[in-house]
Amino acid sequence: MSTTTLGEQAAAIAACSVLANRYAHLPAADLKVSAVITPHAVTQGVTVSVHDGLDVFEAWREALDISPDSLTIQHLPSCLSLEGWTFTNGVPVRLIGYGDEAPAPTTPLTGGAHTAAHAV
Repeated sequence: MSTTTLGEQAAAIAACSVLANRYAHLPAADLKVSAVITPHAVTQGVTVSVHDGLDVFEAWREALDISPDSLTIQHLPSCLSLEGWTFTNGVPVRLIGYGDEAPAPTTPLTGGAHTAAHAV
């Protein structure tokens, strides 16, 4: 999907504002407004990227009410990647996190879909 105007991104930009206000207590994350590929469509949305460990990802996942069973987990060569989806004000929000350790056994990250980026 090609965006031709800033106006086409207005709803996603507004969703960023909602996220910033609603979850101001959470650790900082990278927010990006762009075309996102959801499980159902390609549309304008927000990607929330967490690079500070899986505990920070877990805080965001809980706040966004993303089920641990719906996560996609990738075992990358240098880290673990977790991804989940939700909606804020009707705008798709992709949560992605990276960490170099497995979640502690007490965290509910069981994950649904597992994929390996590289065969070992």
